[in-house]
Amino acid sequence: NKDKGNKAFSAGKYEEAIKHYTEGIHSPSEPNKHILFSNRAAAYLHSKSPSDALCDALSCISIHSAYPKGHLREADAYLAMKKYKEAKEKYIKCISMKEDMGVVSFAKTGLLNATAKEFYEGIITEEMNVEVKVTNEKKGKGLHSSVKFKSDEIIFKEKAFLISVDP
Repeated sequence: NKDKGNKAFSAGKYEEAIKHYTEGIHSPSEPNKHILFSNRAAAYLHSKSPSDALCDALSCISIHSAYPKGHLREADAYLAMKKYKEAKEKYIKCISMKEDMGVVSFAKTGLLNATAKEFYEGIITEEMNVEVKVTNEKKGKGLHSSVKFKSDEIIFKEKAFLISVDP
């Protein structure tokens, strides 16, 4: 079921992936349920269901607390729910785990996104019709975060800040 779920996920068929991961989770013979919870959390995130993703991330962590992707999914869910403080804390935890450098890389980017969005959240209101997009570029030992503001058809770009995320 994991392979079928991964194939559906790769094809952008997130609801189908959720179905396959769920079947695997309910299978009594599945030894890696934590991976299926993590994968299903990712599918929920892509399906715009961050609260379901958070539940699965926490289930993953409860089964295998040292699995870094479970913590990454938890952080991503908090970010999607606009709970920036919690997201930042969880991304920092992922970075400090140093188990999987791919996860660490995603966590560093997530940390920058959460930091930038938290900063601009108090400045930008919904009435302003502004979308904040954060892009990151590695320079030296830190990541530079560029923030692009899109308001109607005008794009503003600002070099927001540098965060050193190398522990």
